[in-house]
Amino acid sequence: MVNFHGVNFSFGVTDFQKQIDQITRVLAIHEGPVIVSGDFNTWRKTRLEIIESFAIDIGLGPLSFEQDNRLKIFGNRVYLHP
Repeated sequence: MVNFHGVNFSFGVTDFQKQIDQITRVLAIHEGPVIVSGDFNTWRKTRLEIIESFAIDIGLGPLSFEQDNRLKIFGNRVYLHP
């Protein structure tokens, strides 16, 4: 289980990319199932592209719901824990 909280307010995406690179290195030697979750702070297009590339590189896909009742903020689905 990877619980990720992406660095939030930093210039550019260098620090954000470093965090993703660290996770990628750890998962490269991991054997077995994995769940990646958390607050990705993908409020910029470039950050979202980094996360999408990361997921593809390690073979992950999004969880899909038959009926998706998640709240949308700025067009992105979010889950708020009660």
